[in-house]
Amino acid sequence: MTIKNTSLSDRLNSFKNKQSILEEEQEHKEDQENYSLSSSLLDLFNSIIPLIILFIKSFTFGYTLKLIFNTQWDFLGFLCIGLSINFIFQYINELFKNRNY
Repeated sequence: MTIKNTSLSDRLNSFKNKQSILEEEQEHKEDQENYSLSSSLLDLFNSIIPLIILFIKSFTFGYTLKLIFNTQWDFLGFLCIGLSINFIFQYINELFKNRNY
């Protein structure tokens, strides 16, 4: 990506010399569109990562409890149990983290 010099003196000189300002503006718009597309994809990727981590932690907690208690839960059952345990651990962690001593 190149940074275009859009100072007032350059724009006035180019107008005086009858050069095309519209071409420079079009290139600038294309650069902005490419940047916004890549930043939106990066934002999407950064929002999916915590969801994947939450799913893995919930699956691990639920499956571990299923094995410990030798129950016959289906996939959604131990995922919900694991999610509940994960939220309880996060709540306890927030209580201790925000505590004023």
